[in-house]
Amino acid sequence: MCVQMLLDSQFQSYVDGVNKASCAAELRRYLQRGPPLYLSDPNGLPCDSNRHVARLWFSSSNTERDAKVKDALEGEARQKMWDDMRALHPDEALAAAAATETAPAADQAKT
Repeated sequence: MCVQMLLDSQFQSYVDGVNKASCAAELRRYLQRGPPLYLSDPNGLPCDSNRHVARLWFSSSNTERDAKVKDALEGEARQKMWDDMRALHPDEALAAAAATETAPAADQAKT
């Protein structure tokens, strides 16, 4: 998949995923991860937990760009969105929080 397409769509895909989750486990994973800030792809851009890709190099133009996804919220705005989503789904949010607290670090990186 094209990197630019991921940059342009990843935030909205997250919002859509939360709103259209087909099961509680899927929703818990979204709520545990939180709204994306930087581009991520477990297969194309594997990173350890608590790390992310910050810059991207585009060979076609020989330029570097920030890896923040389009429409991503930062700071207090991101936290408010995340809190609001968890408030709409309190049971799944509690389960996601419990999973984060009890899962080993290697398991958290897979979610």
